[in-house]
Amino acid sequence: MSADDCAGFVREIQEHFAYLLTDHGFEVADTRVAQKSEQCLVLLKSNRCLLRFILSLGRVEISVAVVSAPVGWEDKSGGVRYWFDLLGIFNYLANRTRSEEENRQLGERLWKMSSDAYLEYMARELFPVRNQMLDAFDEKAFAVRRAEIEAFLGA
Repeated sequence: MSADDCAGFVREIQEHFAYLLTDHGFEVADTRVAQKSEQCLVLLKSNRCLLRFILSLGRVEISVAVVSAPVGWEDKSGGVRYWFDLLGIFNYLANRTRSEEENRQLGERLWKMSSDAYLEYMARELFPVRNQMLDAFDEKAFAVRRAEIEAFLGA
C-alpha cells in the first residue's frame, strides 16, 4: 500500500467521522503504512480516547482504546488487551447480544461493503452512542468498567 492510498483512507475517515473532529476534539495523530504489506493504520486521538482504523486488503477494522494505550497493529501488548472492536462496543453500550445467525448475517453484509461504505455505516452507527463511548473509554471510567467490557465481549 502506498502513502497515497493511505492518504485517501485518511480523507475518507475525516469525511465520515467529521463530527468527531469538529465536535469532540479528535485529530489525526498518526498514520502508518506497514512495509511489505497492504496495510494502513490511522489513529484518531482526543483527550478522552483513541480510535484506530486499519485498512488491510480493502477491509476496514475500527477499534477503540483509552488514551494511554500503546499504538500499534495488535490489540494486545504484553498480554494485556488495549484495543476493542468498535462493533462489539456498540453491542456493549446497547447491552445487545446477537444470535449466531444475526452475527453471521451482519458479518456477511459488512464483508460485502467497500471500505468507504463500511466507514459510512460505522460513522452512522457511532453517532448516537458517541458520548457513551467517550465516557466508557475515559481512563478512570475504563479502569472500573474494563472487566465488565471484557466479559461482555468474551475477551
